[in-house]
Amino acid sequence: MVVNLLAMDGTDSTKIKFNLPGEQNHLKPGQSVRVEGLCYGMARDGEVRWWSADAVIPLNGGR
Repeated sequence: MVVNLLAMDGTDSTKIKFNLPGEQNHLKPGQSVRVEGLCYGMARDGEVRWWSADAVIPLNGGR
């Protein structure tokens, strides 16, 4: 499944599009989440880049 995430650190933000294993039906648009195992990959020639993650966990009880 492909997930779009707005990563924010309090002063700046950026959009990250990444792959997750399996269906992620517990995720809702706009909810706060914790991302586990977020990794950035790049092909040897430097042209192909991607993000992947092991899991996305909803915060605040999934609300």
